[in-house]
Amino acid sequence: MVSDYRQEQIRYFRPPDLAGTELLSASRCACTWRVIEKTYAVCAVSAGGGDYHYRGGHYINGAKKLTFMEPGELHYTTVVYQPADFTVLFISPQEVEKFTAELGVPGTPHFGAQPIDDPALSDSIFRLYGVVQASETPLTQQSKFTACIRLILGHADRTVRPIRRPFEHCAVARIKSYLEENYSAPVTLDELSAVAGGMSRFWLIHAFTRNVGMPPHAYQLQCRIHRARTLLLKGMPLAQVATHCGFSDQSHFTRHFKRILNVTPGQYARDR
Repeated sequence: MVSDYRQEQIRYFRPPDLAGTELLSASRCACTWRVIEKTYAVCAVSAGGGDYHYRGGHYINGAKKLTFMEPGELHYTTVVYQPADFTVLFISPQEVEKFTAELGVPGTPHFGAQPIDDPALSDSIFRLYGVVQASETPLTQQSKFTACIRLILGHADRTVRPIRRPFEHCAVARIKSYLEENYSAPVTLDELSAVAGGMSRFWLIHAFTRNVGMPPHAYQLQCRIHRARTLLLKGMPLAQVATHCGFSDQSHFTRHFKRILNVTPGQYARDR
């Protein structure tokens, strides 16, 4: 039985730092859908579910399942068994083609119609939604988005893999220096790709993580926290430290500071 319509919530997000991308977040959603998308869409369900029709077949979708939809294909709900919680990632065909070209497999990817189980991809989509909702840095959002794309393309008919680039260590060293110098700036993956001599976004994140132990956006955050510690010890007020180090506000700064150092900035400053 479908019930509790009054608590249904549906929100769309259009991240300015993720070109050609849109996110849909739905909770306790009991409505039906009948759409022909002009984009690629990947839906990750965390609770509830129902039946839907797609490319001539009928399928059951539910918790922990993922569905792929391609541009120009009709998708419509036939039955809702239980109000659902889900997140949908929409990606323009142009953006998908850019990524496949970077991976050396140009062309149009094709995905199966059956729902699949892929906890890593589901978690990746939910994490992307989380950083977009929290208005995290462009680099953080783009890194999470790139991770999603890499896992999504792994389900295409042709599996794509990044090509190993020579002089990897030199490129990683240049990226580290750039992030250290621009710790407070809204750095993008395109900037880092240029710094690395045109290295693809996929391989850039992969190479940096393997050499440094964390992805570029996490390294930039470490640089921000390191600088914040210095400023706090000099007696700079918390709100000014947050702004100086590139955080959107003081609560954003405090949340990351405590997650990394296990004390709040105020506690750290008092202990100086």
